[in-house]
Amino acid sequence: MYDQDHDIQVRGDGVVVTGGAFDRTTLTWIEERSIGTFLQVPAGRKLIISDFVLFPQGDCTTRHTINFGESTGSDFLQLVVSPGVHTDSHFLTGFVIAPGSTVLAWSDAAAPQGQHVTLVLNGYLAAAPKPRARGKT
Repeated sequence: MYDQDHDIQVRGDGVVVTGGAFDRTTLTWIEERSIGTFLQVPAGRKLIISDFVLFPQGDCTTRHTINFGESTGSDFLQLVVSPGVHTDSHFLTGFVIAPGSTVLAWSDAAAPQGQHVTLVLNGYLAAAPKPRARGKT
């Protein structure tokens, strides 16, 4: 859960161009009350993503599936967006992204190609868990 004394609110933005299952968009993140941005989750932190909002732009004329994954190769969410209707999903616990990873998004390979979907994700940076010391047994 978010702890305002230790965690940092962040927002991720990107645009997916449809029809290219192999064209991946790397989301850009900005810290709340900051001008600094990042692509990779900073060392010593983990990213918790709790909110996903997808806005089809005016050129989007068909339904598309938008996929989300980590740069480590693991896919974690698929959402469907329809023309003229924004899609949003909110998760209480959120998706955890490891330090050093980036968040990627891409569309299905369905035609027509070249349509645009704007992505806005919200979450927070929390302290990454420290490795446990091996105790004597």
